[in-house]
Amino acid sequence: MKEIEVLRDHSKDPNKHCFDGDSAYVTGSYENTLVRLLGIDALEIRGLSLYYLEKSGFLDTLDRQLWKYLKPKLTGNSIQTHKKLGFEAREYLNSILEEKLVMSFDKEVFDKYGRALVYLSPEDGQDTYNFRLVETGHAIPYFIYSNAVSPWSYDS
Repeated sequence: MKEIEVLRDHSKDPNKHCFDGDSAYVTGSYENTLVRLLGIDALEIRGLSLYYLEKSGFLDTLDRQLWKYLKPKLTGNSIQTHKKLGFEAREYLNSILEEKLVMSFDKEVFDKYGRALVYLSPEDGQDTYNFRLVETGHAIPYFIYSNAVSPWSYDS
């Protein structure tokens, strides 16, 4: 893994350094760049609605039994809860993100949206923010090949 030092930054609001619970703005040799935290997934804060889930065709790709089980659970209330938990994840990450950061890359450097895929750590080398989000329940582990090997060690 290659590591570089970066600074916490913000998009338009100087008090908001995070786009959502699994991405943040950083500055290094580039200015105010959105990075995606590797190995985790936090709930979304925007773009989630039953209408768009149905329109996208995603629900049609699900196993018929799973779709039958999920359909009555996908309500306006469940979508609002999803968004609320997404905002909580973003606020948590924003509250713990320190000014000086270390950004580590794995095998795959960019996602399909052009965001750098990173493990983000405080300068003092404590646990990654990626791990802290999972540890506190604000995100779940989400490993995709070729970055499928976790950099975290787990105690039995």
